[in-house]
Amino acid sequence: SPSAASSRLPASRGRLALPVVAIGGINADNGRSLIAAGADMLAVIQGLFGTEDVTTSAAGLVALFSTPTPQTTPHRKLHES
Repeated sequence: SPSAASSRLPASRGRLALPVVAIGGINADNGRSLIAAGADMLAVIQGLFGTEDVTTSAAGLVALFSTPTPQTTPHRKLHES
């Protein structure tokens, strides 16, 4: 699980004029809640390349950004690191 609670994301969005990136332990199962909490981007490695089907995993992650959330902004995207 992330070392910083996702509950800190909304406060970060309110203080920063920069995109907020969630990093570490990200996958399709927890990505939606991080986006809903205010993450503009997800930095994903193991949650993508550590899966048996990278193409399907990538599609699942991209789909997280297809569904509007209350925090949706123009710079919100998937960032593969």
